[in-house]
Formats: sequence, C-alpha cells, structure tokens
Amino acid sequence: MFIKSIVGMLIAANIASAATSKVDDSDKGWTWYRIGSYADDDAYKLIAHGTHNRNSYGQYTFNGTGVAVYGWQGPNGGQLEFIVDGVSRKTVSVASSIERYNFKMFEIANLSKSSHTLRIVSKNTKWVMIDYLVIEDGSTTTPTPTPSPTVSPSPPPTVTPTPTVSPSPTATPQDPTRYTDDRELVVRTIANFSKADDVVKFLDMAKRNNFNIVSVSIKQDEDENVPSGTVFYPSKIAPVAAVYKNFDVIGTIITEAAKRGIRVKAWIPQFHDQVAARKNADWAMKALVNGKIVPFQGSNPDSPEYFVNPINPEVQDYEISIIKEFLSLYKVDSVAIDWLRFDNWNMDMSDRTRSDFQAIYGYDPATINFAQSSTKRTQWNEFRMQKVADYAGRVKAAVQSVQNVPLGSYTLPPEFIECAQSAKRLAQHLDFFSPMAYYDDWGYQLNWVYDSVIADLVSEVGITKKIIPAYNYYWSVSEFQQIYKTLNTRYPQIRGGSFFKYGKWAESDMTTADQGSKK
Repeated sequence: MFIKSIVGMLIAANIASAATSKVDDSDKGWTWYRIGSYADDDAYKLIAHGTHNRNSYGQYTFNGTGVAVYGWQGPNGGQLEFIVDGVSRKTVSVASSIERYNFKMFEIANLSKSSHTLRIVSKNTKWVMIDYLVIEDGSTTTPTPTPSPTVSPSPPPTVTPTPTVSPSPTATPQDPTRYTDDRELVVRTIANFSKADDVVKFLDMAKRNNFNIVSVSIKQDEDENVPSGTVFYPSKIAPVAAVYKNFDVIGTIITEAAKRGIRVKAWIPQFHDQVAARKNADWAMKALVNGKIVPFQGSNPDSPEYFVNPINPEVQDYEISIIKEFLSLYKVDSVAIDWLRFDNWNMDMSDRTRSDFQAIYGYDPATINFAQSSTKRTQWNEFRMQKVADYAGRVKAAVQSVQNVPLGSYTLPPEFIECAQSAKRLAQHLDFFSPMAYYDDWGYQLNWVYDSVIADLVSEVGITKKIIPAYNYYWSVSEFQQIYKTLNTRYPQIRGGSFFKYGKWAESDMTTADQGSKK
C-alpha cells in the first residue's frame, strides 16, 4: 500500500498543468470607456466595473494562449459581446432569475502564444458587470519530482511534520475617491454661450473639473432671455434665438466636446412652450379656475406661464417634429426630454381632452372637485398619466427612427402627483431617468433625496434601470458625501450625478459640483 501511494504521487507530480494568472478589473492595464468602477462586497477585491450604457466597453491586452472573463449574472442583466484581436467571438446574455457573482461569462483557449487584445462591449442599456480575468499564459508548471526512495520493509520512513503555513495577507480593497460613471453638467445654452470662445472656455473648465457629459438645452425651457420654445439650432419649424442665427452653437459644442472626450446630451424641453401656445390657441393648456375653463397662465399674473396640452395629437406632432429635425442635423450621445407633464390637477380642460376622457369614464372631468381626493380624481390622473407615457413611446420611436441613442427624462419627485408623471409607465419607453432631487428648493431635509426621491423611483422602475439623480451644484462636500455613501450602500448601481445651475457656469461652481461627483 505504501509503495503504491509513492508511485501515485510521483506520477501526479509529473503531470504538467497550464499556468494562469488572475487580473482584477482595477488593474492599470485596462482601458474603460463609459464603464465606471464601484465598491461591491461580493466582487473580487471588493471592486467591479459596471454600466447601463450601450456600446460602452472594457479593453485589456495580455500575453498568453487563453482568457476567461468573470462577472455578474442576474435579473434584467444585459448583453456583452466578446471581441478578441478584432474578431467577434461570442455575444452573451447575463440575464438570469438568480443573481450570481464569479459567473464565467466567456472563455477562449488555444490562442497563439503571443499578445492578444480582449474587448468586452455592452450591447444594450441593461445592467452588466465585469469583475476579473483569468489568463492562461501558455507555459506549464511541472513540479520537480522527489527522487524515488529506497524501499525496504523496515524501518518505516520518518515522517517530517508538515510546516505551518502562514496565512496570506488579506487584500486591501482599493478605496480611492472614486468618480461616478456619469458626471454631468446641465447647461442652459442661452445663459452660457454667445460666441465660440464661450464654448471653448466652458468645456475646458468641464474637463479640468472631471466632468464627462454636458446636457445642453436645444430649446428654451423658461420664459427668460427668450420665450420658451425658441430653439438654438437652424430650424425650419420653430423660431431661432437671434444670437444663434449666425453662430452654430450646438455644432461648436459637439465638435469641441469630442476633442476633450466629453459626451453631449441633447436636453429638449417639451410642453412648457410659449412659442407653440402662441402659434395655435387651440394648443394652449386649459385649466378649470373658479368654475370657468380658461387658458392656463400659472399662479402669478405678473409672470405668466405657457403650457401646451400634452394630450393634443397636433401638439405632440409639433414637439416631435422638432426632435426629429434636430437629430437629423446633429449627432449626439443621448437625448433627455423635460417638462413631460401637466402643472396641476385642473388641466387640461380643452374640449378635445374632456371628450376623450368622457368617452372612457362616462362623465365630464370638469365636474370633478380637484381640491379633494376621490375615485374620480384618481381616474382623471391615471388617464393623464397614460397619455403622457404614450407620448414618451412616440418620442422613443421618433428618436430611434433618426439615431439609435438612449432616451431619458428629467422627472419630478414623487410628491408632485398632481402633474401626472408616472415613472412606472414611462419606464416602458425610457432608457434612463434623472429625478430632480433639489431637496432645498422644496423645503425638505437632505435624507429626502435617498429616502423619498430615489427610493420611490427605484420601486417604480427597478434598480436595473439607469438612474442619474439631478442635484443642485452648490451643496456642500459633506452633503454630497452623505448622499453618495447612502446610495452606495442601498443602491450601488446608482453612480451617476447630474448637476444643474440656472444661470452661467463659473469654474468655482464646477469645482464645487465636482466634489459631488465623487464617492
């Protein structure tokens, strides 16, 4: 028995095994494009890279004969394409009813013993995560066999005690002040750019302060400087702001942003549109005020507001025509619509909307007491919510017909139910949400950001839907740190930050906001 065991050990010792090495996603050899790192207790070395962005990628060049890729698999997972040396080898779905880490997503062997480049590309806007690689370097490890001992029946060999093996030191998790995936500045065009030099200076500041997205207004949102609905590109549909009739501000932004590796998001407000309201009186939003149906002009008679009816098909056609015209002229990275809502319970009260509602529910919405909660008021709001969501579906189809880019929206907090904006219904058509989490604007405490705004949105759209919260740029570093620490614990997939300033951005503003784009 003893002789057989020695022979078995000698045979096993001479079996050659392939040498492998493990490469974490934090390795400096990686190149990442639109995929951010984040802390994850279940990941190798407690760090992973993940994204919702379509066509984002990670790339790694290695020497060896094979490689395996490990990451996450779970509900609503996306698709990854694995490209080796410029050749697509496989596209894999990581969707599964069960969540798993250390999931082998891809493996290739029998490559030539040389340098190879692996690129991993996200194919849609669902969540994907890359954790580490195992590389086969092409060599083999063959332990040196122990010389065969002289076998004699007596005495038995002396057994040397096995030495105590000291445990390997625990890997220290990397905890840099890690930037989030999307560091976005929201820019009101008319307030920031009047000449090309303004664009260059702004983008240089954005680059210095580590921002990688500018969300630029394509169409005026407020009735200040120029009427809402005025556009900032050479349109044949809507009036162009005078300052931009001989200055292609959007083209300049796109060109200069590309030079600095900054993405451009087209921010296109919708139904807060004075130009459209004046274009056709039938398009203007109607409200029930003191028992009378009148054009809605807000609560301040000294500063009227102008909304158009989101339910009117002609209004929808007009707003969509602007989106399609713009996208036919400029290539952008994504589109964000805004003002996708009503302003209160008591609108829209136009004849057409009332007729459509009555055909479904059998009564005139003008008879509803909007001051009190009731079944009828709920029915009215559900009707409007669905109409707004259906419109988002039309916008999605329009965008996709011109450019295959993600579509999202800046959305109101859950408290604003009277505005008929349902995130759950919109989620069918939108690729991302930017909830407006301006706690101080609305008189809330800081915890409202994550306990109400984010928590409610996640419950409506799910954690795998991309969420980029919108913050006021001027909050303190400690406030931003509290938000990010809480989000990292509760919703580690939410790593983006969008920062808004109503007026002209200064570098000091960006420096302040930059602190908020770090964890």
